[in-house]
Amino acid sequence: MHDPFTTLGLLPAFDLDVEAAEKRHRELSRALHPDRYAQSPPAERRAALGKAIEVNEAWRTLRDPIRRGEALLRRMGLHVDEGQEPRPDPALLMEMMEKKEMPLESYTWTHADAKLDDAQRQLISDFFSSKRDGSWDVEKARRKAAGVLK
Repeated sequence: MHDPFTTLGLLPAFDLDVEAAEKRHRELSRALHPDRYAQSPPAERRAALGKAIEVNEAWRTLRDPIRRGEALLRRMGLHVDEGQEPRPDPALLMEMMEKKEMPLESYTWTHADAKLDDAQRQLISDFFSSKRDGSWDVEKARRKAAGVLK
């Protein structure tokens, strides 16, 4: 793969001026357009087409911050491609999923309901039924909750 910075004639930097890079891409694309080489020998047309493809790929790389970062790393001799990282151990993934799901289980109604006494259940029931018909009295609920949740 060609260096996209060199291809577009830009200084290698992550905080690239994307507008300037796009302008440079358009200039090169215009200069390498196949119509300009319609009367040229086949070898010259192929070379221009190859260079146009290279310029387009360089622009696609540099306009994407992740691909731009990967190109900078390749320039330093580090070959890192997104999605090519090593796969984690399946046992570790299962353990993580189990730990992530555990807190959700403790908040299901089945588990929560077992921890409620009758007065708390009634308070919750009153809340949902009065919310539906719009008759919820906040002060009355606070007094009731204060007595129930001691």
